[in-house]
Amino acid sequence: PTLSRGIQFVLSWCLQRLGGRLRILVQGPPAHLGSNANTSIRGVSECLSYFQYLQHMRKRPDVQRALDTEQARLEADHCDRLQRPLQPLRDHLENNTYEVFEKDPVKYYEYQRAISWALTDFGKERGTMVVMVVGA
Repeated sequence: PTLSRGIQFVLSWCLQRLGGRLRILVQGPPAHLGSNANTSIRGVSECLSYFQYLQHMRKRPDVQRALDTEQARLEADHCDRLQRPLQPLRDHLENNTYEVFEKDPVKYYEYQRAISWALTDFGKERGTMVVMVVGA
């Protein structure tokens, strides 16, 4: 069996970005009957040729380059595990860890929304307010 070029592109893209976290489920009757159509190995029957094709896709050079990086190897140990969230105000963190926090645009967007809502609600109740922004 083979996949269309579009599906191959999507699968390669997913493999490159999700790597070991990507789970593929092959289910249903086979669309391609090959020489191993009636074999059964530990519950795997007609899906063997599909499994082999997915292994072939995983071994493509563009996918290999993305999955065999130092970053991918470091991430492999931490996938599918809960981790304690970082507390930058409580924990003593290294400078590069703080840089990651500072570069997070979603955090600042959410801060802006929360402050806007709080000031709107507070202003309705009290009228006049003084806002001071203090930092290091």
